[in-house]
Amino acid sequence: MDIKKIGKYLLPAILSLSFVLSSVLPAAAADSTSAKNNAVLLDNAEKKEIRISHKFSVVYDKDKAVKVIEGKSHASNKNADHLANELSASFLKPNDVITYSESGKEHSVYNLKNVGQSNTEFSTIDPSAGVSGGRLGSGVSIAYYSADFVITGNTSPYLEVALTGVQGNLPATVGGQLSLSRGPNKYGSYTVTDVLNYNWQYPFVGKSERKYVSANNTSYFWYQSSNFAIWRNPDGSTAGYATDGNQTTEILLNKIGVLYPFWYGVDVNGYLNSFPPDTTTYSRVSPDVVKSLRDAFEDGIKAQYKTYYDKKYGYVNWQKGIEIHHIRPLNFGGDNSFENLIPLYADKHYQFSNWWAYYQ
Repeated sequence: MDIKKIGKYLLPAILSLSFVLSSVLPAAAADSTSAKNNAVLLDNAEKKEIRISHKFSVVYDKDKAVKVIEGKSHASNKNADHLANELSASFLKPNDVITYSESGKEHSVYNLKNVGQSNTEFSTIDPSAGVSGGRLGSGVSIAYYSADFVITGNTSPYLEVALTGVQGNLPATVGGQLSLSRGPNKYGSYTVTDVLNYNWQYPFVGKSERKYVSANNTSYFWYQSSNFAIWRNPDGSTAGYATDGNQTTEILLNKIGVLYPFWYGVDVNGYLNSFPPDTTTYSRVSPDVVKSLRDAFEDGIKAQYKTYYDKKYGYVNWQKGIEIHHIRPLNFGGDNSFENLIPLYADKHYQFSNWWAYYQ
């Protein structure tokens, strides 16, 4: 996916560790029970908490910072507070519109993605100037974070950030921004609607902050985080800083805040997917149209599909507990085409049907 505008708002120096929900596609359509067990599950249609989590660190290498300063013969008078304000000013602001387009299918619809890879070293002391005054010792200092979008299974998900650990010197300041954008379509313009800004002075490990947001309409969500840490010399001057940034692909919640259920290879033989709809704006069709399509499905199309599936994806004995799901439901404009059908075990079918019951 080509993110057209995101680089404009994130810091140019960014380090990211991605949380990836990977796919498993069985190589053969052999045993249905085995395929069911091998399906990769991002569980959700039961109302439970799901954490879209970004675990990462920001690293300040003091030795490298000195070398950078020596090479450029550069000195700065900025202190940590000035740097924090400058960094915060570059973060995404509410009501900015993010536009992007599709450039290929993702391996998972609920991924965290890298938005850059770099650390920034910065020093207020120019070694060539012979300035004295308490430089931090050599070595590396690291601040470990967790920045999450937590889906609670109800209409009150939340953004949460925590400082989970420190190696070396404790940063003088850690801060950043978690932002949540929303849009009616998977591909199109997203608007930033919820922002969690944080700026902690000499924080303790375990310090956290949370912001609840509302999810009472079916929407696509896009979550991102931008974070920094600043280290000070013993004399109070700024020693250096490092930054990190991360973003998700699209996350679809229905009007009661439940995540769209998604597995790779969810069908009984482990080959087919029931991808989320591209839009949250499907209209309901008339009951008469739904009845006509349902009658046609039961009167012949259902049997035809079973024969088609057995030949293409492997024999299924179609015992009780295997059901055929309309990926786009008939009452929201779906049809009986084979591309819109997928055989599911009953528990999976229930989760999809339950999600669509609260689509509008």
